[in-house]
Amino acid sequence: MRLEKWVESVLRRFHRHGFEAYAVGGCVRDALLGRTPHDYDITTSALPREIRALFEETVDIGGFGTVCVILPQGRVEVTTFRADGSYEDHRHPDKVRFGVSLAEDVRRRDFTVNALCWDGDRVIDLVDGQKDLRDSVMRTVGDPRQRFAEDPLRILRLYRFAAQLDFTVDPETESAARRAAPLLAGIGAPRIGDELDKLLLTPRPESGRAVFPLLPGGFAAKGTLSDLPPDLICRWAGLFFRAGKDEAPAVSFLRGLHRSNRIVYGTRDVLRGLAREDDIGHLLWKYGRETTERILHIKDPARLDELRAFLSSGRCWRPEDLALNGFDLLSAGVPPKQIGETLSRLTEHVLSHPEDNTPERLRQLIKERQNEKDQ
Repeated sequence: MRLEKWVESVLRRFHRHGFEAYAVGGCVRDALLGRTPHDYDITTSALPREIRALFEETVDIGGFGTVCVILPQGRVEVTTFRADGSYEDHRHPDKVRFGVSLAEDVRRRDFTVNALCWDGDRVIDLVDGQKDLRDSVMRTVGDPRQRFAEDPLRILRLYRFAAQLDFTVDPETESAARRAAPLLAGIGAPRIGDELDKLLLTPRPESGRAVFPLLPGGFAAKGTLSDLPPDLICRWAGLFFRAGKDEAPAVSFLRGLHRSNRIVYGTRDVLRGLAREDDIGHLLWKYGRETTERILHIKDPARLDELRAFLSSGRCWRPEDLALNGFDLLSAGVPPKQIGETLSRLTEHVLSHPEDNTPERLRQLIKERQNEKDQ
């Protein structure tokens, strides 16, 4: 196993100055699994002031002994060996104690597969994390009840990692997670939402669907989601649709998690489209290309070829495809306030009568409409 050279050079700098230092966490786990790490963490015996003295550019992160070391090749978060005090807020330790050993530092971590260390030459495994990697099992470090009581968000991380890595969950760990689930009510909604977003974008999100009934206002998730594109709106909509949830409870749930308007209303539009039986043209007219693609991916992937054929045909499905534009409508006597409505109405007409998309025929339709209003 090797990490990137610049990361190992950071380890060597600590070693040259007499400090213990180890890469730890997800970067070691991913490297052992043959995956490419995307971020790096180092744990060290050096105190924060000693870390800052070793590197030119650093930024302190939080108040728990973590210093971000910034190098031209990237960033690495470096944390002093520590033991945590109690977690009264179920999120952060009330106090931390430096000057502990690597073994004590490892014991405070969440899962065994995230507690493996690398000194630049060998893996240091104090919690049987390598065995759990080989067995594809998620298990807490130490007593799972204590780990989840310290930070209930670890319940969501448990299922998110299981989905991300395609691992099973250790039965004792899962039992403790279920018992600790009421503590999630005290976790900030945005933190829960962020974890669920990450879970849904994993290669096998159905591996983590057991988490949804544990949430405040939760529900039973059904079916698979890995058959859908890794698009957040598509997977949220697919989750609700396959659980039998329509747009109202979906919007309420997503708003409760403080998801962005793009996610909330994008999911709502997909669910609205899934509840209708429209042809491709009318789906495009009502919801646009992106939402139509999401609807078809969830409900009828076989029709995606039909969508591609419709789009390549050049048929009109939006106002800009009409043979007349807004200026033409003004010249035809349409009042400015009615331009948008008229363009939409003409587009809907042309969807059913594509042969009418000519300047002459559209002007005739406008006149007929005006005559109807005058009568």
